[in-house]
Amino acid sequence: MKPTKLLKLVVLILILTGCANTTPIGAPGDATIENTSGPSVTVQSYPEPDPTMVTGPPTAYPTADSGYPVDSPPTGTVPYPPPGSTEQGTCTPLPADTERKEFLSNDSIALVGTFYPASECNAPVVILFHQFGSSKESFANLALWLQNRAEELSATNSGLQSSPIKQYAWFPRMPDGMSFNVFALDFRGHGESAERMEGYDSAGYLIDAQSALSLVKSLPNVSPGRIITIGTSIGADASLDACLLINGTQIDDFQLNQGCIGALSLSPGNYLGVSYIDVVTRLSELPFNVVVYCVAAELDGDSPALCGDNRPGKYVSTVYPGRGDHGIALLQENLTPDIGALILEFLLMSISSP
Repeated sequence: MKPTKLLKLVVLILILTGCANTTPIGAPGDATIENTSGPSVTVQSYPEPDPTMVTGPPTAYPTADSGYPVDSPPTGTVPYPPPGSTEQGTCTPLPADTERKEFLSNDSIALVGTFYPASECNAPVVILFHQFGSSKESFANLALWLQNRAEELSATNSGLQSSPIKQYAWFPRMPDGMSFNVFALDFRGHGESAERMEGYDSAGYLIDAQSALSLVKSLPNVSPGRIITIGTSIGADASLDACLLINGTQIDDFQLNQGCIGALSLSPGNYLGVSYIDVVTRLSELPFNVVVYCVAAELDGDSPALCGDNRPGKYVSTVYPGRGDHGIALLQENLTPDIGALILEFLLMSISSP
């Protein structure tokens, strides 16, 4: 490690040590978890940021007139790929208002998620996985950007929340006619999935993610063959692992029928006891052929190393130098490259990839 980087890490550790005498909410703690797909993996102990929970009244969602970056990607119409043999039959587009969904995980834990319907039938679906100690509400504004139907939402069902994360007026404008179904999950023991678990349940979180992947295939409007996942921290690992894993940490080719076409991880850390790099390698193989984006800050623990450049397949790595932002804290203005443009690039690559 270069002396400059080492000095920055030492200073960062001293600051964190001096600011608190207790471990912040969200630190999973060190734990070695059995990984059935390879050697055991030590889960990184990371004191995550204070959860971006709801603390205030709804606010107005920015419209196209709010102003977007001048160098935004082109905003022309981007048609979705034609439906394949696994697509649902004809359907009637749903209203824009969000829907609360209650369902059971594959191991019978009561879970809750929020569904944001797309403006078109058989549109792709994006599943959002939050970080430890947070909830699906931390993704409310990102979900509405992905849904791209803000002007249709009723005043009482905007889904917007006041949050330390600013409104996304600085995100690039979606291409005309582009609208995603979105499903934001509360992991067990978080948010509305209120059944409390004992300790840090890495295998349980993975089962929750897998269960959400199965659920969205049956939702109206959804193209079951075009599932995209995005997650932060534990959700960053879940977003990748859920595309390939079933029943805890067991890699299973059964996932070939799940229809995952893209996975984006913000600050992965092997938090679910599975090797991130091993899963990336498997997802690169045919017939999986999944688009994978990995995003991290240079000073954020193991995340930048996991987001290394030399990975196989349709893989893009972005590491922001000189920063220690973790998970959802990366969704902020003035990063280079722009994080909103990066997410849009990922989405376009996922839905257009053969």
